[in-house]
Amino acid sequence: MITGERIRRLRKEKKWTQKQLADHVKESPQVISNWERGYTHPDMKNIIDLSITLQSSTDYLLGLSDYPFDATVKIKEIIHVADLLEGDLLDVDTWESFSKEEMQQIINFFQFINQNKQNKQ
Repeated sequence: MITGERIRRLRKEKKWTQKQLADHVKESPQVISNWERGYTHPDMKNIIDLSITLQSSTDYLLGLSDYPFDATVKIKEIIHVADLLEGDLLDVDTWESFSKEEMQQIINFFQFINQNKQNKQ
């Protein structure tokens, strides 16, 4: 039942109806309903489609991980969007090149993440 619960949770986070999810993964709303209630289970192709559509890892959908997405993939996305090289985050010269305002923004960001983490506990 883990898979169904997780499909439902991710669908609701997107504020989608079962029909909207069904349209995205080319299934019927009844199939989505059956998955979410644990009456039937998605096959591997469905799991992959759901993973892409719901922006989640297949491991999460299958109950093999408690994290909906692969953090390394998200980090690489952020690095790509920010137009950084992976090594830049560990490079002293990169950090020294930030202005005081940029450093404060980074600090604020990490404080925001830490506060979010504490609120979830």
